[in-house]
Amino acid sequence: MKLNRKIMGFLLIASCLSVPAQAAEINWSGFGTLGAGIALDRDSVYRANAIAGASADKNGDLDDELTFGAFSLVALQANSNLSDGLSATVQIRASGADNWDLEVAWAYLSYDLTPSMKVQAGRKLIPIYSYTDSIDIGYTFHWIRPPSDVYFVPANKYDGVNLMYQNFFGDWEVSTNGLLGRLNEDDDLYGEATPARYRVLGGSVEATLDDWATFRLAGFAYEDFEFPESLVVSTFDAEYYGAAIKLRPGNWFILGEYTWYEIDHANLDLGGGPIPNGKPLNDLDSAWYVSAAYTMGSWTPHLTYSAKEFTDQGSGLGNSVIDTNSIIVGARYDFHPAASLKMEYHIFSDDTATGGLSTPQYGNIDDGTDAIQLAIDFIF
Repeated sequence: MKLNRKIMGFLLIASCLSVPAQAAEINWSGFGTLGAGIALDRDSVYRANAIAGASADKNGDLDDELTFGAFSLVALQANSNLSDGLSATVQIRASGADNWDLEVAWAYLSYDLTPSMKVQAGRKLIPIYSYTDSIDIGYTFHWIRPPSDVYFVPANKYDGVNLMYQNFFGDWEVSTNGLLGRLNEDDDLYGEATPARYRVLGGSVEATLDDWATFRLAGFAYEDFEFPESLVVSTFDAEYYGAAIKLRPGNWFILGEYTWYEIDHANLDLGGGPIPNGKPLNDLDSAWYVSAAYTMGSWTPHLTYSAKEFTDQGSGLGNSVIDTNSIIVGARYDFHPAASLKMEYHIFSDDTATGGLSTPQYGNIDDGTDAIQLAIDFIF
């Protein structure tokens, strides 16, 4: 089945490339990452990936054996101007974290209602995060991947419509994006054993002052979130929020991002009946990071601290506290106009506990691990 999907994908790309450019008016572009990484503690695992398309059980884990597939990927994008304000975009990607299976990551039509407003319809990503639109394009940011303590929610895609507005107000450039859509039994979201479905609505607003400072807010509501194959978890609603700030004083680039969500668990059943109060198992209180980078010619050294925390007090599974944090020390070297080399050292700490006993995530035998990552990002 997977082989057939790959063959069909390559045939689709080949057939598109065979169409005369003059007739199709298709503009091609692409990007990719070739990476390698290793966790330095024996039998420990580090979840290093923040790829938008990676499902929860194929999320680019690193262990104590050198791997080249955890955050490697390649994508090809086609944009076609259909005239009179109508355009089409399709992006096909494959990642090592998902066994190089081809998937359609983006597929949508855009129509310009006015010079400042457009409507889009099709498959897109939910703009939860500041780097949602470029989360797979490593060349656009200083990390190899955005901090996985924050960029980890698999429920980040939808099929639907969105309305975008962008305009200048004095020295400020303001853009907004409101969406309405759904996902129906996607078996690549949380793994084949637990496909998911939901409805989603919400939006984001971003304001930039003379390319010196950017402020961003986002909020989304998930309705009737369901794992169809699960025998114990019923549907539930959730709200997800995010805030971000970016500052660019001189050669510095300073940014921070904070996300949090709440689950309406009135109908949530984990096997022992609906939960009357307290917090369900996956009610994340908060996740955040702060990062600073400094550009020196072709070099950009950087430092990042990230963390996520939640407390489970009402699922009946015993008091559980997820408490992880990461320190990323790295450097980016732009050795080519279309490519960059990145080197990072990660220090991951895991103080997760259940019932007062240490229960590290991802199979770690201790309270964390260190990891080394190298990557080349490129665009074409």
